[in-house]
Amino acid sequence: MPGKNIEHTGVVQKAANGKLTVSLLRVSACSSCHAKSACAVSDSESKIIEVYCDSDKHFEVGEKVRVEASESLGLKALAVGYLFPFCLLLITLLVSLQFVSEGIAGILSIAVLAPYYMVMWLFRNKFQKAFTFKVLKMQ
Repeated sequence: MPGKNIEHTGVVQKAANGKLTVSLLRVSACSSCHAKSACAVSDSESKIIEVYCDSDKHFEVGEKVRVEASESLGLKALAVGYLFPFCLLLITLLVSLQFVSEGIAGILSIAVLAPYYMVMWLFRNKFQKAFTFKVLKMQ
């Protein structure tokens, strides 16, 4: 179902230079939401996120806002954050078991994640541009 959006209500905690810090509020509708398995907001009472918005939009601290993201964006984040590293770990473990002992293979499979997350950190600005939220004022 392309084009579906995941929406959350939040409160602006900080606003400066086109960057908002928003506290997402957990609501009772989370329990019936079809995207709750891929959503980090349903795991706790509130989450703090940073949202980049157009400089021409003005938001006040304490203002209620609606934060939207496409459902495909959530799946992409799940793949980059969990699925790819898991596959990398598993493949490294299986391949290294052919050449070294189990202990060394385990250490290698965990150690291979360090460069993966280092590359993610180096390209964090690209990820910020790729993973964007839309912020709308509440009516």
